[in-house]
This record gives sequence, C-alpha cells and structure tokens, in this order.
Amino acid sequence: MTLQEIGDVPTTPVWYNGFLAMTSQPSSCIEELSPRVYKLEIVGWEITLRCNLQCLHCGSSAGPSSTRTCELDLEECKSVVRQLVALGTSRIVLSGGEPFLCNHWEPLAQFICDQGIYLQFVSNGTLIDDNLSRKLQNLPGKVAVGLSLDGAVPETHENLRNSPGLFQKVLRAIKLLRVHGIPVAVITTVHKDNLAELRGLYKLLLQSGVYVWQIQLAMPSGRMSDHPEMVLSGEESLSLARFIARVRDEGNLRVVAGDNLGYYNSLEIKLRESLWTGCPAGIRALGIRSNGDVTGVSLCRKLLQRATYAKSHWLRSG
Repeated sequence: MTLQEIGDVPTTPVWYNGFLAMTSQPSSCIEELSPRVYKLEIVGWEITLRCNLQCLHCGSSAGPSSTRTCELDLEECKSVVRQLVALGTSRIVLSGGEPFLCNHWEPLAQFICDQGIYLQFVSNGTLIDDNLSRKLQNLPGKVAVGLSLDGAVPETHENLRNSPGLFQKVLRAIKLLRVHGIPVAVITTVHKDNLAELRGLYKLLLQSGVYVWQIQLAMPSGRMSDHPEMVLSGEESLSLARFIARVRDEGNLRVVAGDNLGYYNSLEIKLRESLWTGCPAGIRALGIRSNGDVTGVSLCRKLLQRATYAKSHWLRSG
C-alpha cells in the first residue's frame, strides 16, 4: 500500500494512499521548488513485516512467516518520531505487514499522537474488534484507518488474500470503527479478476459509511511479480480511469485514484484535485521500513538511508 495527499492536516480527516500535487498549475510548482526549501510532511512507515495473511498482490511479500532482521523496537521508533517532528512532519501512516501485529503499535501510536501528528493506519481488518476500536478511539489525536477491500463479493476478495471469511470481517471492522467514531477509508487494488466488480463495490461502499474510496492498480512487484497475467493492460487501465472519473462526477462518495494511475492524459484532472506536477519523494514525503531503512516513498524499493540518519543526511534545504 502507498500514501496520498500532501498538505496541512485537515480538520475532517482526508484519506489518500499516494501523493497529489500541491498546486493546480505546473508553473506554480516550479516557482515553489526553485528556492529548494523542502519540508517533510508525510511519512509511510511499515512498522512490521509480519502479517496474518499472505495476499497474492502484496508488494512487500509479507506473511505469517515473513521476517526482517533488526526491526526497530519501541525506543528506536520513538527516536525516529522525534526526528520526524523536528523535520516538520504532519502525517504518519503506519502499515505493514499488518500494523496491529506489531507488539508496540499502541505505545507508538500514543507517542505519535502526543506530538500532534495526524495518524493513519492501513490494515487488512482481521484484528479489529471492539477492544481495538476502543483503543483507537482513546488515542489523544486525530486517527483514521484504511481497510483493504478488493471485491464486491466474498470470493473475489478472499481468493486474492487467501483467507475464507475475510470479506465479512472487513465489513464488521468498518461498522465497529464507525461506532467508535474512527473515520474509515477503503483501499481497492484493481486487477483483471475484480475490474468488473467495481460498480458493485461502489454500491456496497455507499451503504457502508466510509468517507473515501481509493482505487489503485495492482503492480507487478512482490508476490504479484509471479502473476503478471493479473495486471491490467493499458486499455483496461484506461477503462478503470474512466470509471473513476464517472463516479467522481456523480459526487456520492469521495473517490480518488491511486498515485500509480492516470497521468498526462485528458482524464487526469477528473481523477485528482489538481494536475500532477512531479513526485514528492525526497521533497515532501518518504517511506520507512520496519528495520529503519528509508525509501523515497512506500512503493520505492531503493534504499536511501537509515532512519536514524534522516535529519542529518536526508532532507536538506538550500
């Protein structure tokens, strides 16, 4: 999973899972970047590689037996958060693996919220019960949760994620979180097997009370690299972009395109709130792996630095 909108923390949480341009005109972006004063505003943090699922399309190849040596402990995570605060970070998105399998997710979330940072989670929904929902509700700050849902019928979602019964678990998680006042987003990864179900899923989400639906492309990385036949063709991707444009025009649910879809064509302005003016990786955003490695963004597999050196070696101005 990825991150999306850069900007001030909104009063009403807005969920995006990738990146949007700051301005509506490309020229203004050039003017903005010309002084080379960069501010880190959003961080996607994979706090564990552990996961209780083994999804076919997982870019991190996470699963029950997945391990990463030297994952950061709580005190190391707090040190990273302090550095991010010093860099002006306004939003952190905790993911995995499954973030709620991280042994210290709760004290880490508490610490992040104590710094006044807007906190989001990306989860598969399996561990969300009344108790966990109450814990999220009691965090001292703005919190939102993004849940994965990849089909309008149970078979489609469960086949992709190798987990019978998961579809209903996600729907229950949405209801529980809403009962406890936690804003919920749904993130759908589109491939050949679920492209035809998007209209049905749209109707389901209209009834669920989620506040935003992000639609993103399945990419041939991680486990999906073993199944390139499932990745959408160019024509299918165009069909998907047209669908997103239509439902956005309908205005019944906030729908956004993931950051891996729909640039430099006539539909772009219908898919996003502004024109694409360049990748914010290394300018306003970065990704952190569970062992402290830093990447440009969550989808980027190229290592930049260790997180403990973020302030002194990574983002600079001038």
